[in-house]
Amino acid sequence: MLFLSGATMRKLVREVPDAAVAVIEGLVNKGKCYSALIQMLGTRTVSERLKQLLLILADTYGRHEGSDIIVDRTITYEQVASIVGATRQWITQSFDRMQAEGVVTVSRKEITIHDVSKLEE
Repeated sequence: MLFLSGATMRKLVREVPDAAVAVIEGLVNKGKCYSALIQMLGTRTVSERLKQLLLILADTYGRHEGSDIIVDRTITYEQVASIVGATRQWITQSFDRMQAEGVVTVSRKEITIHDVSKLEE
């Protein structure tokens, strides 16, 4: 990990134009992410936000095993609740329901997505 102070970053972007362009592109992408997050929080239900989070995790960290997608990512119910704007209890109930429907299996070390189409609905 690298940490650059504000003064060091200003000096770097003055001296290396490509660094300035990279910083600008990073800020543009971050702005797009925040815009999408605000739109999602304002317009989607908690269930839809949870499904979207699972799809993002599958796309970012997932590996295919047959028709399943395995997300080797340890994430707590409390973290999921914080991300989607819900209580931990609601997340527990939602995961229990999705597991009963055969959509996902959740363990301490991984999330297995059995039916992506149900998350995309």
